[in-house]
Amino acid sequence: MEIRVLKYFMAVANEGSFTRAAERLHISQPTLSRQLHDMEEMYGAQLFIREPRHVRLTEEGLLLKRRAEEILALVDTTEQELFRRNDDVSGDIAIGAGESIYFKNVLAIISDMRRSHPGIHAKVITADAEMNLYLLERGLIDFAFAYGDLDPARYEALPLPYRDQWGVFLRNDDPLTVKSELCPDDIAGRDLVLSRQVVSDSTHGDDMKRWLGKSMGNLNISGTYTMAYNGALMVTQGIGIMLTFLHLVDAASLGLAVRPLSPAIYAQPRIVWKRHQTFSKASQLFLEKLQENLALNQYNQ
Repeated sequence: MEIRVLKYFMAVANEGSFTRAAERLHISQPTLSRQLHDMEEMYGAQLFIREPRHVRLTEEGLLLKRRAEEILALVDTTEQELFRRNDDVSGDIAIGAGESIYFKNVLAIISDMRRSHPGIHAKVITADAEMNLYLLERGLIDFAFAYGDLDPARYEALPLPYRDQWGVFLRNDDPLTVKSELCPDDIAGRDLVLSRQVVSDSTHGDDMKRWLGKSMGNLNISGTYTMAYNGALMVTQGIGIMLTFLHLVDAASLGLAVRPLSPAIYAQPRIVWKRHQTFSKASQLFLEKLQENLALNQYNQ
């Protein structure tokens, strides 16, 4: 599979037209059509549904588009790294991150690195654990800021010296606001808004499941979220009460109250990367600085 032809394919997929794609690529339309027809012939799959004024992707075309986006992003990153001067530490440090107030401590390390190496850039993708591992496996991120236990045969992990505390977000008119902290009996039978990771089979949220004392099938789950802010909006609309980390959302600005759980439960984040990962100079330096900071206990919680 040629990178050049993949770029041709992506141009047509994005433009929805062979004519517009050919103009964008500065090649003739017959040449473009022939190249992509040859691709279809080679793989024995129809990639496009050709209509008079438009083209649409088939299921096979949609699959190729997803894979092509990953491949071309990786090619672009690799080319940037290869073309940099050998003595220059620059480029992206790509991190997939869940939501945590403590992620700022990781970013502080990159900020310090940029004082000596201004060509370094922080590239942060906010996603849940499932998506972060997907991106990590395909080389689209170098690190994941993650929770829960992962397969030690596939990943290396560096535990970080702070913990996120779980709590409940409620509307200010909720009767539970009279309490300073909430126990499982307080929220028994209530409609719950939970992180998608807690609801799934992910190890992230195991402590929460044990605290609730019930299986997911026995809870009144009225909504799920991947971003806590959207979960908080569900609470404002009366969809349920939200269990998530404290401090993720400015509750007061949304007319919400926050109460910690009793007994308190916490989650410890870690920086995760693939075993036998080959890092760029920027990413390798980041890992070294992170390890130095942990060794010297220089984090401010």
